[in-house]
Formats: sequence, C-alpha cells, structure tokens
Amino acid sequence: MNSCFCQHRVLRLLFTAAQESQFDQNSLMTCKSAFNLLCRTPDRTGVQAEAVVRGTLLGKLLSSGNDEHARTLLDSVLHDSAGNPEGLYDVIAAAFLSPDDETSSVTQRCVLAWLQEHEGCLGEVCRSLSPGLCAVLSRHSCEFKQAYCGVLKRWASCLEYDVLESLWVPTSDEPVTFSALTDRFKEVLNSGPALKEETETELKTLKREAGDFNVTDISIWTDLIIQLKL
Repeated sequence: MNSCFCQHRVLRLLFTAAQESQFDQNSLMTCKSAFNLLCRTPDRTGVQAEAVVRGTLLGKLLSSGNDEHARTLLDSVLHDSAGNPEGLYDVIAAAFLSPDDETSSVTQRCVLAWLQEHEGCLGEVCRSLSPGLCAVLSRHSCEFKQAYCGVLKRWASCLEYDVLESLWVPTSDEPVTFSALTDRFKEVLNSGPALKEETETELKTLKREAGDFNVTDISIWTDLIIQLKL
C-alpha cells in the first residue's frame, strides 16, 4: 500500500481522536503526534504536489480546538523541531497553498499571526523556502504575499553599500546577500502580470521615498531596480 496513503489514514485517525476530546494535555499530545507525522516528508520538492492534502489536514488539525489550542500546538511543535524546522516550514507552506475556502483562509490567518508573534520566525520560513516557492505562495495567498513583501523590504534595509568592497553587505544578523535578494525579487516578478505590476510599483515607491536616485551605489532600491532590468 502506498506509504503516503497510509500516512494520511493515520493522520485522519489522529485528527478524529483529537476532535472528539477536550482541549487538555492528552489532546495536545495527540495533535502533536499528527503534526509531527505531517512534517515528515522524504523530499522537500513535494511540498507543492501534496499541498492540497497537507494544507487541508493542517487546517483540520488547527481547527480541532480554539485559538489557544492552535497556538499552543504550534509553539510546542516549533520547540520540538529546534535545529531542524524544515518539515514544519514545509507544512506551513502547504497551508498557504491549500485551496481557497473559509477553512483555509482561517488557517492561513492563524498561521501568519503565529509566525508574526515569534520574532524572526517569519523570516526563517521565507529563507528556508526556495525563491520560486515563495513566489508561488505570494501569487496564491494575499496574506503570504504581504508578509513576504515585508520580509524582503526588511532584508533590503539591512544592506548597506561597502565602498571598499564595492558591493552591498549585510549590517545585521540577516545573512541575505544582494544577489540572493535580487533572485527573490526576480522570481516574484516572473510569477504573473498582476504580481509583477504590483511589485514594480512598490519598488518605484520605495526608490522615490529613499531619494529617487538614478545613480548606483547610493540607494538599495535604485540598485535593485537596475539589476532586475538586466
């Protein structure tokens, strides 16, 4: 029998058990077992392929209790995955890729609010996921798009131009290079006309607010716009 099918059967059994119990320690442990199983994927490239199933299951898991239950569960799984959170990040990505309906919207808002409550967690998720996947998520989810845009702007603001090295270098703990930032913006621009137009408008606004320079090596936004046109 297909291992993925078996995994989903076990997950559904765990979810049913969690939904039939009250919000207590036993219920939390049951949900954690389901979540940990959901986080186990042999290949990270399968995030998009199983997004419907994984995102839907996460929605059911988080909706098995109240908001406190959902936050406690996510906190606990994050704590347990310290040092190796990629599986958790993949499940979070799947939630933003799940089909648009009332349940998925609630799940996305819940997950995003939780990420924003944990300093650096949203940035870690974005850094962990590939530029291409983040662009797909931005096209699919308005909530993620706005959050990702904020992360990219924060990363850009952490770069300053080093005259001696003749390049933009990080000035904080955000280890994002100018090249990596450019690649991420390129993926967003290539994700469709609507997102491209919206992103270009935002970049022009940021350039104007930073002094509207047309020469290089002064404003990060000017240099990004120039690089993105190459």
